Amino acid sequence: WMTRRGADALGLHDEIGSLTPGRWADLCVVSVEKGTDDPVASVFQQGSTCILRTYVGGRCMYDRDAGGMVRE
Repeated sequence: WMTRRGADALGLHDEIGSLTPGRWADLCVVSVEKGTDDPVASVFQQGSTCILRTYVGGRCMYDRDAGGMVRE
């Protein structure tokens, strides 16, 4: 609901706000610590070491396993 309301506030609800085919998406893939199901808490506890991948506009911009920033 947070992304949908943010998109509504920006007047961009037709372009962003949900993970739906054809819409823009920015997201991070994180590794959570065992015993927790809260990715936000994991980021605060582990720092950037738990970030596996980052996507901007649906394109992978960072991949930890590939050595960091992705260049085309």
